[in-house]
Amino acid sequence: MQTALELPNVDLTKELRELHTVLRKENKNPMAWHFLAVIHGRQGNKGLLALALSEKALTLGNLDL
Repeated sequence: MQTALELPNVDLTKELRELHTVLRKENKNPMAWHFLAVIHGRQGNKGLLALALSEKALTLGNLDL
């Protein structure tokens, strides 16, 4: 998956679907949230990018406000 994220102009639909499957089973997986944030960033979805990064921070215990 990481290789696909590094390539420009790649359709990330399959990776997005896989990450959602992983997160349904392991919603406290910070790397899954990180990769989800990367995909949303590449797609220009700033709101979903921020949400995924927030979820990642929560799983890591980074709650500094």
